[in-house]
Amino acid sequence: IQSYVNYAKFNTSGELTENLKVIPEGIDSELANDYQKIYQRAFYDFEKKRIYSQPYREGMDGKELFIINTQSKKVTAVHIPKMKSVSDFSRTHVSESD
Repeated sequence: IQSYVNYAKFNTSGELTENLKVIPEGIDSELANDYQKIYQRAFYDFEKKRIYSQPYREGMDGKELFIINTQSKKVTAVHIPKMKSVSDFSRTHVSESD
């Protein structure tokens, strides 16, 4: 469950079973300590026990996918290339109501 101040796993009784809010190592310390940027759009992989996140940073040239190992707290940053085909297309949806 992700909330404004926490990222954690709970059991069906609502008891905290694992705190997933870690301060990742291997990235800029200001970003690592910014909960909003790291966990805002995070996804937890239960099998691999990893957090996938795409934080926004001002002045960042490109997008990156962060893969955070919750046990070791290490981060792997993967550059996400711009997809030209997406920017080449757009659509407009028009609907009429009675």
